[in-house]
Amino acid sequence: MFFSRKEEMEQIQGTLFDQPATVFDPILGYRWVAGTRCMRVAKGEVVYDHVMPVNNEGCHCTYDYEHKKGTDRTFRFFVLGDSFTNDAGVEIAWPETLQHLLRGRSEYGIDVEVYGMPTDGGGLPNWYTTLHEYILPNFDIDGLIIADWGDDLTRDWVVCHSEEDGFLWKTVGLDERPKNVEEVLAMKDQMNKLYEICSKEHLAERAEALKANADPKPYDCNSYGMDARIGPEGYEFTEAGFKKHYTEDRYDLLKGIMDSCKQRGIKVIYSVLPEIGDVMCSHDKPELKQFHPQVGEWIGDHFNVPYFDGLKIFDKVERESILESYWLKYDGHWGQGASMYYAINMADFILRNKIMVE
Repeated sequence: MFFSRKEEMEQIQGTLFDQPATVFDPILGYRWVAGTRCMRVAKGEVVYDHVMPVNNEGCHCTYDYEHKKGTDRTFRFFVLGDSFTNDAGVEIAWPETLQHLLRGRSEYGIDVEVYGMPTDGGGLPNWYTTLHEYILPNFDIDGLIIADWGDDLTRDWVVCHSEEDGFLWKTVGLDERPKNVEEVLAMKDQMNKLYEICSKEHLAERAEALKANADPKPYDCNSYGMDARIGPEGYEFTEAGFKKHYTEDRYDLLKGIMDSCKQRGIKVIYSVLPEIGDVMCSHDKPELKQFHPQVGEWIGDHFNVPYFDGLKIFDKVERESILESYWLKYDGHWGQGASMYYAINMADFILRNKIMVE
């Protein structure tokens, strides 16, 4: 037996891969490697366990991305975001679900494509390089969805590369980006080593033992801090307030994305995605205006782009369902239920606001 005692099983926690799962990329930060099985374990329970589908661009998606659109009647969205958009813990990432939903409205006579190109663990600096150095020079694009979660606006540029003994992980300033794998390996001593990479046989053995000995506990989420949800004292929803809180450089990156899209006629949607504590807080204190959605709404107004509130849509979902069916257990990320629910509401928002119609 893999576990000698129940207590031993309950102490096992972490994320495992059965092969090095990422390769460094000097523009995107990294790409995923196809055929990788990933398993997340917490408190002796399997949170998720699957082979994440990876396409020709190293993104979590079952279909490949083409540089050129097939017809003039194709409307193509790109999606920038973080781990909530990469959706490693679910079978189908929400941008792919969004494509299926929008393609179902054939009466518009438009063939819709949704290409998710998020950076798991990344944020604004990775979005900037991904858009300017990779998407715009190489792909036809009509729309851009920015899916902003948590601290995405404050994160630095992500560097990631996998070896047999784990993920090498580091964040750097834009002017410090390594140019190739050799430069990444040269800074190996400065990088964090994340996750566990084991053989396919060992991962399968561990998964089988965990599932055979599973003793699931009820999941509750009643402890969450209020400071981040209220926001910093004295914050002003103005350009000056944004620059003071997030820095002028971050404002310039965001403005650079918006300006590039405006110049090219690319339609932008700005959206805020919630963590589970945000959702629970919104259920318990509906009168409270949470800071993160207010920032997102201000960004939409300031840059004159549609804003989609990804938090308030969950007010319609029963609190118990959020815990049981929508969020991953013992994990900050949402599960397939919330991912699909967000995509459904985003599709409704796009159709209501006639984003694809001139």
